[in-house]
Amino acid sequence: MVARLMQLAARGVWLSTDRKNRSRSMFRGSLAGLGVGDEGTVESVEGNTPLASRLRELGVCPGVRVRMLRAGGRLVVQVEDARFCLRMHDAVAVRLSPIT
Repeated sequence: MVARLMQLAARGVWLSTDRKNRSRSMFRGSLAGLGVGDEGTVESVEGNTPLASRLRELGVCPGVRVRMLRAGGRLVVQVEDARFCLRMHDAVAVRLSPIT
């Protein structure tokens, strides 16, 4: 099982250790793919758009831990002590890595 998780992590696909939510918590390296309660570490915020700049100003920077509080059309995420809402297509710009 651990070897399989390592293979998936190498390809950018991570699974939650919670078997009940496994199908919902698969994500492919972006904030948009996290399931409720899942966490990741920010690798980068892609793009030079005003939104990407604003996310960086709000603290979405490399090395910061983020947690998904609500999924759907509007995502609610927690970054450190702050919580904010993002649209799904905007959250794709935030690239994540699994928490080790």
